[in-house]
Amino acid sequence: MLSTSSDSSCQTPRRKTKPLVSPQDLESARSRLLALERDEGSTEVEARDKEEQREIIIVNNVTVHNYLKFVDSEPKLSAKIGLMNGKVVVYDTPLLPHGQVLAEIIGGFSTWGGLNFRTAAKVDLIVGANSVCCADLTIRPRQRQRPPPALASDSLGSAYPTMVVEIANTQSIGSLHALAESYLSPRTTIRVYLGIKLFRPRENGTTAMLVLMYQRSSPTPTIPTIAVSFGTAPIHNRTVPFLHQHGVLDAIITGVGRHGAPACDGPGIPVYQLNIPAVELYNGVPGGTPAAAVNGYDLDLRRIQQAALDS
Repeated sequence: MLSTSSDSSCQTPRRKTKPLVSPQDLESARSRLLALERDEGSTEVEARDKEEQREIIIVNNVTVHNYLKFVDSEPKLSAKIGLMNGKVVVYDTPLLPHGQVLAEIIGGFSTWGGLNFRTAAKVDLIVGANSVCCADLTIRPRQRQRPPPALASDSLGSAYPTMVVEIANTQSIGSLHALAESYLSPRTTIRVYLGIKLFRPRENGTTAMLVLMYQRSSPTPTIPTIAVSFGTAPIHNRTVPFLHQHGVLDAIITGVGRHGAPACDGPGIPVYQLNIPAVELYNGVPGGTPAAAVNGYDLDLRRIQQAALDS
C-alpha cells in the first residue's frame, strides 16, 4: 500500500516577480510618443510644455540598482527609456533612420580609430545618484583606465566612454538638450556629447536635421559649442529662438538656411565637417593622443544626412 504526504502534494506555487515596467505600460508610452510626433507634424515646436510631454513618466521612486537589474533582464524594449532622478521615463521611439545613422557613425569612426577604440550601441550609463541614461552610441579608447568602483559607469566597474551620441526621432530637442546635463555631470568623465535630431519629413518631402555638440572642456559644458543644420530643409524658425533661449549664440548656429551657408548636397563641404578633437577622444589614455590622430576625427554630416534619408 502506497502512502502519500500532504506536505509534498500541496506546495504553494511561487509568485512571479512583477516587472519594474510592464510591457503594456511601455507600449502605451511608445504609442503616445508616436502620436505626439504625428500631431506636431513638421512644425518642430519647442515650447516648454511640448518638451515635457515628450518624456513620459511610467514609474517613480526607483533606485539605480533596481533599474539596472530591470534593463539587464529586458534586452529588447519597444521604446527608449532612462532613469531620471528616480523616475523611469520613456523619451524616444527609435525608427529606421535612427538605426541607419547609428551604423554610419560606427562605420566611419571605426575606419578612423581602428583598434584604438571600442564602440557600443545602447549602453546604460550611470550619470547621477538616481539617474541612468541609455546612450545610443558610446566611444571609448581601449586603454582608458578603469575608475574606482564607486565612480564606474555601470555595475561591472567599466570606465566611462569619452564620447556619447544620441540620435533623436520622436525625442524633442528640449529632451536632447537636457541630456547634456546628465552626460557631462560631475559623476561622469565623458568628454563629448553629440546630439543629433532627425525631424519628421515635411509635406514637400524635405527633412530638417540638426546636430549639437557639447564639450566638458567648454566654460559652459551644457551649452552647445557647435550647432549645425544639415538636412534638406532649414531648421524651423521656432527652433532657432529655442537655441537662443538656452544660451546658444546665433553665430554658431550654422549650416542649411543659416548665414548664407551652402546646401548640404555633397561630400567634403567644409561647413558640414564636424571635427571631434582627438584630445577629448583619447582623454585618460596613458601616453595621450597618437601623433597620427592629433587632427581629430571629421564626421561628414552629408553621410549622416544620406543615411537618415535612405529609408
